[in-house]
Amino acid sequence: MLTLTFDPVLDQASRLPRTQRAELIARLVRDLAAEPAQRIAVTSDDAWERLQQFREELYALGPVTPTPAEQLERDRRERDALLMGESHDVHA
Repeated sequence: MLTLTFDPVLDQASRLPRTQRAELIARLVRDLAAEPAQRIAVTSDDAWERLQQFREELYALGPVTPTPAEQLERDRRERDALLMGESHDVHA
């Protein structure tokens, strides 16, 4: 099987007459426009498998500090202090 790379293909395409280069571009555009329809054929099993892989990657990163619950509690305390006028933040 022949493996093509960009530069040699571009070199060969630049040797084509202008009308044939335009036709080549038009065909490539049509091919690219048709590709997403082919990719939509992903099954729900594939999507669930991807989600599971993503979750495993997140779990491999380890715990988050602070946890979302801890951050929410901090934010609530800060907001409460601002509303009660107890904040000593110079930017408040």
